[in-house]
Amino acid sequence: MSDLKRKNLVDKEPADMHGEDGIRFTESQKAKKEQKEREDETLKTSLKKNKK
Repeated sequence: MSDLKRKNLVDKEPADMHGEDGIRFTESQKAKKEQKEREDETLKTSLKKNKK
C-alpha cells in the first residue's frame, strides 16, 4: 500500500471512505441489531399479555 493511500485511510472516518456521513454498520452488526429489536418486541408483547 502506498504511503499516500495509507495516509488517506488513516485521516478519513470510515463513513467518509464511502462518500457518506454517519456510521456504517457491517452486515453482522445489522443482523445482531435486528435480532435484538425482534427480541425486545417479543418481550414487550409477552409482558402485555401477562398483565391482562
